Amino acid sequence: MREKKIIKIPIVTYLCYLLAVSILFTGVTFSRYTSSTSGDVGAGISPFVAFYEIGDISATSYTNADFYLQSGAATGTPRTIRMTVRNFEADEQGNVLRYSDVDLQATFRLYLPAELADNLVLQVAEAADDVMTVLTPQYVIGDLVYEVSQGSEDTDGDGFDEYVREQGTYADYTGGGVRETAKSNDYQSGECKAETLTMSGRFSADGTGYIAAHADNGNAISVTSEKKVSQYSVGFHRGVDRNDYRSQLYLDLEQKMRFYSIDVTLPRMALAGTSPQERSFVIYITLAQRIDGSDYNVEWTEAMDELLMPPASGQTRIFNGAKVLGYHFDVQAQTYASLPAGDAAGTTTVRVQKTYNYEGGASVSYHHVAPISESTYSYVHPIADFFAADGTSVKQPDTTAEMQSVFGVCNNLLGQAGAYYISFNGLPDEPMYEDYAAQGGAVQYQLFTSLSKSYSSQFNVLFVQTSESIRGGDGT
Repeated sequence: MREKKIIKIPIVTYLCYLLAVSILFTGVTFSRYTSSTSGDVGAGISPFVAFYEIGDISATSYTNADFYLQSGAATGTPRTIRMTVRNFEADEQGNVLRYSDVDLQATFRLYLPAELADNLVLQVAEAADDVMTVLTPQYVIGDLVYEVSQGSEDTDGDGFDEYVREQGTYADYTGGGVRETAKSNDYQSGECKAETLTMSGRFSADGTGYIAAHADNGNAISVTSEKKVSQYSVGFHRGVDRNDYRSQLYLDLEQKMRFYSIDVTLPRMALAGTSPQERSFVIYITLAQRIDGSDYNVEWTEAMDELLMPPASGQTRIFNGAKVLGYHFDVQAQTYASLPAGDAAGTTTVRVQKTYNYEGGASVSYHHVAPISESTYSYVHPIADFFAADGTSVKQPDTTAEMQSVFGVCNNLLGQAGAYYISFNGLPDEPMYEDYAAQGGAVQYQLFTSLSKSYSSQFNVLFVQTSESIRGGDGT
């Protein structure tokens, strides 16, 4: 893909594909870098045949703000994920090659940090013949997970009766319980009859556990909470001054945190094993209210400069209780159609990532940030193939100085028509400088307030025979 040329492709078609969706929020993110796969394009065991396709993600950013103001006015638009599930395999012309002989039930699963999921709202609609049919009311995850007192009036002035959550108190449904979706704030897209949810399960005092909700119409949603060590990033405003916004500097971090597996199973997601069937759905995702975590609006101070220095053996680098793994930032690189380099083909975005080894020193890696749709998604993947100026294949140089004279080719484009070479000339590995030539001189950039946070998350669809069941877990 050359400058300003964007190629639209399906994100992927697969069986049980784990999609690490790169959804950057101005404040919050689904996933840090790229997408990954698990499984194959088809089921190898007949008669079980199941596929799904992620067709589109409407946008990759969310503002970290309350979705509704006190006036009742919406401050944002729900994001959408469009997906298709089917029980057959087809060729490129759409001819059915084989289909499942058994009845299947599809369940979609969203796996993401609890800090974000506590503020999430989900709703599902079916798209058929250009008609959108809303299948569920809004499910406000926080109103299922936490104890609430049923509001009988509009307590915050937004025009809706609501639940009032008891902050920090997890729900315990071991003795049963109900939740009324009509009592949640109204974040929904499209009209749908409210549901009375029969609840079961509980979260323990440390926030781990399993909660399930079932409606009389067969709709079901469950939340499984676990603790795991996870990597994430916090992005800081970088520029010459506060009015200058360059690509953010991201601290790459690691610590133990809670994750939710949110599973939604609907009767309309069942596929009978009597004929080839395909159904398309739209999942609406809303961030109900802002996240007031400790990583937001942090002002960079001079004392934090050491976080950008590789630790010596025995040293640690800590930010807000998390281990600092390194950092990354994006830069623009010149591209060429062939080697030896002739006329410039344009520019592209390269991600420079420095990773600390905690035994002294650090390693630098480079990734290509390639847009695959006009506004929503970039495929960030390692640059693994390097060439000298005469076109000779070489290994990645050990130093940034040596990198200045080599060229990279994206490993997914190598040997394909339209592949181009990326020049590393001028690319710095220090975030405070505009280019390599300036490193070691006067600092050109400053760091200011933290603006965003990037999480790792997964979205996938699970299939079982209708006689079986699915229980949430680690998203795999």
